Order: sequence, then structure tokens, then C-alpha cells
Amino acid sequence: MEYLSSGDGIQSLSTYKILVGIVDIYDWFDIDYLPSKTVGLGNLSINGDGDFQVKFLNGIQGLICQCIDARSLCDVLSLENATELEYIIIQQCNSMESLVPPLPSYNGTFSGFKEFNCYGCNNMKLFPFVLLPNFVNLEVIVVHDCEIMEEIIGTTDEESSTSNSITGFILPNLRAVELFGLPELKSICSAKLICNFLEEITVDRCEKLKRMPICLVTSWLRLIFFLIIRE
Repeated sequence: MEYLSSGDGIQSLSTYKILVGIVDIYDWFDIDYLPSKTVGLGNLSINGDGDFQVKFLNGIQGLICQCIDARSLCDVLSLENATELEYIIIQQCNSMESLVPPLPSYNGTFSGFKEFNCYGCNNMKLFPFVLLPNFVNLEVIVVHDCEIMEEIIGTTDEESSTSNSITGFILPNLRAVELFGLPELKSICSAKLICNFLEEITVDRCEKLKRMPICLVTSWLRLIFFLIIRE
């Protein structure tokens, strides 16, 4: 920690892969796929008051969280350091309810965000509505096996009145959406999502999904729906 916090430590590195705790080795097998500045946190008890925050990691680009008890990314990462964050995997973090807590403003947080992967987080509600304007570079959304999730982009009570007056948001670089095993999912978002380059939507075991308010600018889209057949 002293090395990472020192001026001659992490700040002098152009590339690093830092692993704290134990994570699934398969996520690190093809390490070249991960961004050049990536941190992995696995099987850790996170101190929610912020003592554990990775405040020394300026310019972090990739984050992997597996089986940690953080309530949101704010428990492990200062949002001030998230402007260059491109890639996130959150797996089996059952204390996590949202990517970040609702705030009045995020000031460019996640503006470099490209790919989000969420697996087996039973209490996750995912993105706060007010984050949408920051997702100008988002390309891929993958969500699997989150039991209570009703919306991919959810709203708090305070946000609901605002979102009702907004007709749509542009996600100019979104290319793929993959939704598996979300039994309570009813909608992707309450507002219309305008996508310039969306190529593929894959849906499996999302029996209650009723609303996909996506406006396509592209002329080609591949839709894959896996039908659940029951006797």
C-alpha cells in the first residue's frame, strides 16, 4: 500500500494489473483483453465508510469485483477516479444494489465507459437514470442471473418525476445488449433509448420483459430471443 500510494509507485506505471484477494482465474486468463490499468477485488469484506476506497488509482480503466460486500462502486472506488473507467465486471456481489448511489450530478463520471458485465448479483438494480447522459461511449451491456432486477436503467422516486418528462437519450456507440436469467425484468428503461449502431440484442429467460423502448438508427439489427417452453 505504501508503494501504491507513493509518487514513485503507481503514478509512474503506464500498465498494471493488480489483484487483491481471490478472483475467478478465468477472468484473468486472457489478461491481454483487459484494459492496461486494471484492478481485481475478490472475496473481500469492504469497509463501507470509504477506508478501502482505491483513491490512489488515478486513471483506472478496468475493474473486476467478485464476491465482495460493497453496496456500490463508491465503496471501493472514488468517483473522481472513474472518468477513464472503460470495463467493469461485477460478479456475485449480493450486497450491491446499484452501480453508484443516486447523486444530483456525476460530472463526467463513466464518460469513458465501454463495457459492463454483471453476473449473479441478486439485489442489483443497476444504473441510476441520471447516469445515462454520461454513457456516450458505452458499447456492451451484459447482465446475467440477477433475480430481482426489474429495470436495467432504474429510477428512484425522486428521479421518476424527472424521467417522465424526458422522451429519450442517445447511446451513440451501444452495439450489443445481452440479458440472461432475469425473471423479474419488465423493462430496459422508462425512457426511449436512441441507438446509432446497435447490432445485437440477446434475451434468454426474461419471461416478464414487456418493454424495450429502443429507437434504432442503424439499418441492421440481429435479434435473438430464446423461447422458454413449459409443459
